[in-house]
Amino acid sequence: MDTLFRRTVFISSALVLLALIGLWALPKPDVILSISAQSEVLEYQVTDSNAASIAMSNVLLISNNDPFDTERVVKTCLTGRLLPQSGMTIRYRRGRNGSIGISFTPVNPDLHAGSFEIDGGATIKLTAISQFLLDPEYEPCPGVLPATLPVWGTGSIGMLRTFGSGLEIEPGDLISGQVRVTAKAVERIFGVLKGARGLYDAGVVTLPAGSRLASVNEWGNNNGANPLPWIGAARVLDKNGISAFQVDVSTDSDTVWLYRSAQGRNEGRPDPIGAAAFVSQTRDPGIIRIQVVLAIVLIIIQTVATVMQTVLPSRNPAKPKPARTKKTASAKKSKKKKNA
Repeated sequence: MDTLFRRTVFISSALVLLALIGLWALPKPDVILSISAQSEVLEYQVTDSNAASIAMSNVLLISNNDPFDTERVVKTCLTGRLLPQSGMTIRYRRGRNGSIGISFTPVNPDLHAGSFEIDGGATIKLTAISQFLLDPEYEPCPGVLPATLPVWGTGSIGMLRTFGSGLEIEPGDLISGQVRVTAKAVERIFGVLKGARGLYDAGVVTLPAGSRLASVNEWGNNNGANPLPWIGAARVLDKNGISAFQVDVSTDSDTVWLYRSAQGRNEGRPDPIGAAAFVSQTRDPGIIRIQVVLAIVLIIIQTVATVMQTVLPSRNPAKPKPARTKKTASAKKSKKKKNA
């Protein structure tokens, strides 16, 4: 029976050890980060000009550092399509009266910002200081707000407030939002066992108001991987006194970076949000099924071993040793005397 017990413990320990090694050897799950936020400002670096194009009606073309300052500026009212240049950072910002400003930040100062194709055939080349204003209340050129604005590239949502930036606060806050982490189930485990197919929720993070969410760690450490583009759109939101963008984007990057308002943009390191904190192989639906099967097998082995230890001794009882009678003891004593 000791041999049976030792074999049972050995088999159970071997199965548990193999399961742990298997979990450690499994590949890292693929993840999708879905970002949904309300913000007054949004910017991203254009990776595809056609995907970033915007059809606009009655938009003011302004060559001024502030697209909302329309005084003492030569204004051109246009209708057509904006085509930002690839590599250019484009910025959307809501104005105080519900208007929309669009500006550019070039990576290379010599790079032009893009072009604007006017309905009718003419094309205007844009510079880095070219900015657009869509203002429905501006009577000379009442802008028509687009239903959505494209997002196709690495970017950021919201801006951080700093002390001493002025008495008047311009729009730019991240009002609310969340990041949902979704993981892809492992379809083939070790290339042999059939897993699960599809996606499963791994976790949700609520974004603090007044913070800034970015696809790039500006401190230079992006977990050893290049950030992948955000893909989605920003819808114009004017509801319950809120004039902002409803930003809905997704990315295949496993991490985004949160800059908190209390730290300041350059004073504190960002906090990572992504797969490292939420995704693990033990939460995969297919692996959970295998874990349940393994647990059942271990329970069966333990139960069988317990039953065997209980039943076998009753079927093969140990033979009792014969009792020594007085007659046998006296015979042995007389025999000893004769020998002496």
